[in-house]
Amino acid sequence: MLNIKQKRYAGRIQELIAEGENLANNPQLSKEGYKIIGDNAKRIEWLSKVENIIETTFGKNSSQFRRNEELSSGKTHLPTQIKKIVGLLRGGLSDLEGGYLVSQEFLIAGEIYATVLEQAKDYFYKLKDKNVAAMLCRTVLEDGLKRMARQEGLELTYGSKKTAKKASCLNDELKKKKERYQEPQRSLIQAWLATGNAAAHANFGNYDDNEVKNMLEGIEHFLESEFGGNS
Repeated sequence: MLNIKQKRYAGRIQELIAEGENLANNPQLSKEGYKIIGDNAKRIEWLSKVENIIETTFGKNSSQFRRNEELSSGKTHLPTQIKKIVGLLRGGLSDLEGGYLVSQEFLIAGEIYATVLEQAKDYFYKLKDKNVAAMLCRTVLEDGLKRMARQEGLELTYGSKKTAKKASCLNDELKKKKERYQEPQRSLIQAWLATGNAAAHANFGNYDDNEVKNMLEGIEHFLESEFGGNS
């Protein structure tokens, strides 16, 4: 399942695939009689956009970025070379949509979160202890938000004393600054954090079983979508 940002990247890649195909499928004949890309300005613009989306989506250290460098340094005035780059974009899009770009750190974290949430379910459903369940949910949610914030390049601290930002602040920044998700998701996360904080401060009367049940189910779904690859 793609998050909002990944969907935006996928849409952009699809646009560039279509643009590349249009360039490659409408060549002109050179003076020597072989097919070339006639519009150099469009070709250069397209190559620049391709480089940008590959770097943004996959990173400079990715195999996709390195391969694009190789292909873009070749004879890009030839339709066959453009088609090779289009093929690279198709492969990258397939990996993105298939969930194969989740980092190893996120995959491992996702497995840990799933284990902790299973423990939370046991406390809630079997032991009828909503309070411990809420605290466990809060723990994995806060850790997940921190990992997502780091991935997005957000600072986890502020001020000269490097005071740690609250999870609610990271949630706001992930939505407002990075558009990692939309407002409904941000609001849900704030509600889950409020319930978890109430449990952590022993304000057990500030929430009920139904709130914890919704919190548990919501956090499980949210973390699966962000850390669980193809889950």
